[in-house]
Amino acid sequence: MSRMFQLRMDIVFNVIEKVLGVLIKLTILYLIIKGGGSSTQGQYKYIIDTAMLFNILSLFGMDNYNIYLMTKSFKEKSAAKVNAIITHTLIWISFTFVPILGLVYLLTEVFDALEPIVPQFVYLISIVALSFQTRVFIKNLWVGVGNIIFNSINQIVSDCVFLISMLYFYLNNSIDIYTIFIWYALNNFIFTLIILVQLVYRTKYRFNFDMALLKVQLKGGFQLFLYTIFFALMLRVDSLIIMKYLGSSSTGYYGIASQYSEFVYFIVIALSQIIIKETVLDRSDFIYKWLKKIQIIQLVLAIVLTCCTFILPLLLGEEYQKSVLPSIILLFGTYFWGIYIFFNYWLLGLNNLKYLVFTSIVGVCLNVILNLVLVRSIGIIGAAIASSISYFLTLILLIYLVKNKNLLKISFTKSLLPFHK
Repeated sequence: MSRMFQLRMDIVFNVIEKVLGVLIKLTILYLIIKGGGSSTQGQYKYIIDTAMLFNILSLFGMDNYNIYLMTKSFKEKSAAKVNAIITHTLIWISFTFVPILGLVYLLTEVFDALEPIVPQFVYLISIVALSFQTRVFIKNLWVGVGNIIFNSINQIVSDCVFLISMLYFYLNNSIDIYTIFIWYALNNFIFTLIILVQLVYRTKYRFNFDMALLKVQLKGGFQLFLYTIFFALMLRVDSLIIMKYLGSSSTGYYGIASQYSEFVYFIVIALSQIIIKETVLDRSDFIYKWLKKIQIIQLVLAIVLTCCTFILPLLLGEEYQKSVLPSIILLFGTYFWGIYIFFNYWLLGLNNLKYLVFTSIVGVCLNVILNLVLVRSIGIIGAAIASSISYFLTLILLIYLVKNKNLLKISFTKSLLPFHK
């Protein structure tokens, strides 16, 4: 199989996976809304967001850094390093279960930091975080090995099984928060085990512990850890502030707008692992070739989806008219966020992580300040405006930094927009 054919197949399957993933998420949200109302849907989003924040702490940035290390080790044909990376990761997964549970307990029972909804769902949050952490770690190891297509097929089947189960619960009038998340975690663990078995077979895994390599993993992981914390906060802080000041129903309305806008940058997420891999393999032509394509795809999607926002209240109910304007605002804000994500994965492939950390910290500070001001004054529309402005300014800062160090060899305009020769 030629490299170009393999690359095209990887891209096709990743895009299919991400498109289906977003569609399935929206369908599940629809079932939750119809089965439990906007309040249940708001609780669902809040629990997912909180669990993902806990998950960031336990991943410690090693999940994405493992893609870089595994790809590099395979390129060097170093079986010892590959085995060591897998060993370190399995040990890390085993020992981070307890800290997650401890952190959730402290935040709910000692500091009351997660009121008003989370305390009664504390164990669900823990289960979701642990299942998701394990899945991400094992999937990213498999990406480094090179079989991205298998990962995509596994995720597609997993998402479809989860959707079918939610449809079954909906038809039997048995949708509730506990059912949703217990099945979510079980589904994650089952399909992760399938990947793990394949990974062990493909690499002919043998236990190998390498302290020097572990230090490299932890050093690179820590930088990504800082970046990932602030990156996650960048995407979640608006919902958390809405929950605090406006309640779960408003969080639900905004959650639909947020999920809807994810369609704009799905192509970047679909290509994320490939971007890292191709950069590690010194294929810089891929990066510049795909930047313009991604800009065009995202802009077209933003325009088309803006024209289709009238569908939201028709599908979900008249009350979700409140989601329309925030959706339109976020659709164009996420255009710039998608480009920012593209450059992030490119820099990770170059093992140049300091700009990711710095720009993500600045971005979160901007987002928090703007959301605190605008959410309290104009509600969820203010949250959409605040987040969109933050996305744009964070991208501008990143482009300025990488161009200043001569890492990016195209003009400022080409970095932002596709309308150039």
